[in-house]
Amino acid sequence: MLNFIRSIFKQKKKTVGETHKSSPKRKRINRKSSLGVTVSVVVSKSPEAERISTLNKLASENKGVDWSKAIECLREAKSLVQSRRNDYPIEHHLRLPLFLQQAGDMKGAKAEFDFLLGQSWHPHEEAKIYDKMRLAYQREGDYENAIVYGSMYAAMEFGNEKDKDEYMAKRITPLYKKAQKSKK
Repeated sequence: MLNFIRSIFKQKKKTVGETHKSSPKRKRINRKSSLGVTVSVVVSKSPEAERISTLNKLASENKGVDWSKAIECLREAKSLVQSRRNDYPIEHHLRLPLFLQQAGDMKGAKAEFDFLLGQSWHPHEEAKIYDKMRLAYQREGDYENAIVYGSMYAAMEFGNEKDKDEYMAKRITPLYKKAQKSKK
């Protein structure tokens, strides 16, 4: 029976997005099996998840236009996510420090990165933090720190030497060359 239900959900959706009558926050997804049986699943978001989603959309809308508003939205989203940190991918948590850096507040970005590194993450997620730190420092023209964090990312992310060498050649070597030029 379980395999039958799985096969139904692997098929293409026949009807999607009908609003559930009892709540505008709920969606009913109907899928029709090859046997003609329709299975319905009702998906709903908590009010807190809806608020986080809205804040992230507002931050994206204000990116580059009104950095203070965008950052304010992400700070509020951060406070709501703290209790449910594992429900959100690491990329969600990295938005605030990257927005801070783009807004010209590298000190604030560094503090947010340090906050993230102070928490317990899966090694793959921690590697992503280092990669975004590399990106932030690279954007700032601080190639020495970009090299350090890019190297930390490579050390954590790549299990085999071939992938690590390829990453180093593609990302770190150009940074090293820029760092050498900026010293002259």
